[in-house]
Amino acid sequence: MIVGFLLFAVSTYAQKSKKVQEVTIESSIQCGMCEDRLNDMFAEFWAVKAVDYDLDKQTITVQYNAKKTNEDEIRLKIAETGYDADELVAKQEAYDALPACCQKGGHHP
Repeated sequence: MIVGFLLFAVSTYAQKSKKVQEVTIESSIQCGMCEDRLNDMFAEFWAVKAVDYDLDKQTITVQYNAKKTNEDEIRLKIAETGYDADELVAKQEAYDALPACCQKGGHHP
């Protein structure tokens, strides 16, 4: 009976882990305000489970429900917020609306 329960638990975990995927996207993020703007967008993006930012590497790591979205849609949402997402360039109107510190070159290390 214990072995049966363990097999069921492993099977359930494997099904859940296939549903949740992770992608790391290179972006033009550079400050806490960038994170805040993206957090606002991701809060309304129901398929995203978790987001982690690395400002030094300018990357965004997103855990998402693969049954409800995909990497391209995540990149598009980032670009629509005003930031580059891998090869997808930020939407110009959204980029122009960013604070100066969030625009490319707005922060100098």
